Amino acid sequence: MLYIYICEDEISQLTYIKESIQKYILIYNLDLSIAAASTDPHTILDAAGSSSHTGIYFLDINLNTDIDGLELAQKIREIDPRGFIVFITSHSEMASLTFQMKLEVLDYIIKDHPETLSDQIFQCLSNALKKYACIRDSRQKTFSVKIGDCVSFISLDEILYFETNTQPHKVTLYTINMQLEFNSNLNNVFSKLDSRFYRCHRSYIINADFVRFIHLSKKTITMSDGQEIMFSSRKKNEILRWISSYHNVLITK
Repeated sequence: MLYIYICEDEISQLTYIKESIQKYILIYNLDLSIAAASTDPHTILDAAGSSSHTGIYFLDINLNTDIDGLELAQKIREIDPRGFIVFITSHSEMASLTFQMKLEVLDYIIKDHPETLSDQIFQCLSNALKKYACIRDSRQKTFSVKIGDCVSFISLDEILYFETNTQPHKVTLYTINMQLEFNSNLNNVFSKLDSRFYRCHRSYIINADFVRFIHLSKKTITMSDGQEIMFSSRKKNEILRWISSYHNVLITK
């Protein structure tokens, strides 16, 4: 599933975009969900930062706040490098800036044509879903780890979870048969994984295939090797939705 984020400073425009998207999701039964719609860019960043899913971002450029839409897009790229960004704005002259800033924008919609705005939004949703499906299907089934001069390729089917190391800029990878330490961070690691992996906590990325129990009151996830991994309380509902799409897991209160 792709999650949608909308940031627009005009309430009427924000409502129109949100309702247009909701209409298309309902009519075409799209695998999409609106995660946040706000005039405040910080609300969008908070919502995106607390999710491990790829997003579609509809952003105005002039937000009349301490950061504009271009700065917001830069910050979004840091937390969601695979996300799809669409600018909906009256400032056609700013389009070239998005390329100069290397924001990898999916589309640039001009508000001056309200009669086609809804159709353009739907086209963006459709294109994002197609691109996401292609990326997901073509993604490598191995994870590469460089240690010294050697590169190891590990099957994603064998990876239980990743954990931040006590040493700065190091990550520990746990598989069925071994564990490896390598130089990286979880943001970089997550960008190379498929949708079965989930960042349940700032210190962990887990593989759904190896989740055995979820303890809601303890806020822990028990993996197949017996390791109990913490999860963020604010992600509880999202974790339950994510894991239910893969297999049945024993969930205790």
